[in-house]
Amino acid sequence: MKRKIKRLFTVWVSVVIVATLLLSGCETPPKPSRTEETIYVTSQLSENDNLVTSSAPPYSIDLQLASAPKVGETAELTTLIKTSRTSTLNVKKVWFKFMWRNTEGTYQEYINPVEVPITEVSSGNTENWSGALTKESPLDFRIPIKLLKPGLWDITCYAEVEDANGKQEVYNRIYLGTAVDKAGILGTEADRLGQLEWMKDYCPVSGESFGSSGYKLDTGIGLPRPPELGKLIVLTWSVLSGYDTGTVNIRIDFYRYAYSKISWQNIPLDTVLVEGKLQWEGALKKGIPVSGSATIVIPEEGDWEIVVTCVDSETNSDGFSGIYLSVNKDSSKWGWAESHLPPPDPNAPKPPPAPFP
Repeated sequence: MKRKIKRLFTVWVSVVIVATLLLSGCETPPKPSRTEETIYVTSQLSENDNLVTSSAPPYSIDLQLASAPKVGETAELTTLIKTSRTSTLNVKKVWFKFMWRNTEGTYQEYINPVEVPITEVSSGNTENWSGALTKESPLDFRIPIKLLKPGLWDITCYAEVEDANGKQEVYNRIYLGTAVDKAGILGTEADRLGQLEWMKDYCPVSGESFGSSGYKLDTGIGLPRPPELGKLIVLTWSVLSGYDTGTVNIRIDFYRYAYSKISWQNIPLDTVLVEGKLQWEGALKKGIPVSGSATIVIPEEGDWEIVVTCVDSETNSDGFSGIYLSVNKDSSKWGWAESHLPPPDPNAPKPPPAPFP
């Protein structure tokens, strides 16, 4: 239980990242969406120099989608590059990165986004996007996009601007989710009204190892798709050691959070195991993985965490990683449908503001 609590609360900082990347959408917004923040990065003439975040950014990118496209629909992506400076600046190039998470495939596909070439999502030409930028004359570029895969998308636009101080690089992004029958953009009115819960993920990031230097245990766990309530599915696990071990213990545990509840239940293995084994004991050789599988069933509705843990008592080392999913009678999805952390203490002292870099 101690490891369970430690895992949830020490890695919960990553929830913000996950919840942001695991995008959202349900209704087409009534007006173009606008991202709320542009990231500004200053670089010197040499591309090998360190990048430094600017505290007084003079440039911005306003990235917009007039509507959230469902799978196969076309929407116009608008890039508006602006500056607060009065002098003329040179926008040397503009480019995009489309990252996609598969919400219908394996858990590893869900948590590891892949880059999709722009040629697969747009017929527009961005190769010659450049020009003179002034305060009175922002640059306005537009391309059509068509997302052919359901899932979660992170669309990022980059621009390289040159002035007397060298090269400036800025970027901004839109997060959205798309399916055959619905789509939506994070940060829109639909999101603020709570209509995009179907795309959100409230689980922490899992996958850690503890131990002294050189004693690393890498664990992996997977399911081929989000499991349906009461239906059989094959779970796989693996462990790779960075050293020759003595006897280690590997175990798969199931934790269930009832909806609208903070506390969790450790589910007995005999209620989820149909065939195979969820425990293993033996010695590991450095660099040689061990793996196994078992047929399981998710018997109850709720938010679930399935964890593989490898413990080496001799070296006081362990490693663990988990799968997070939400299962109900109508559907199932990767990630939790709601947060199960206690609400923040309103009387707790607020941390001091972070200094400018």
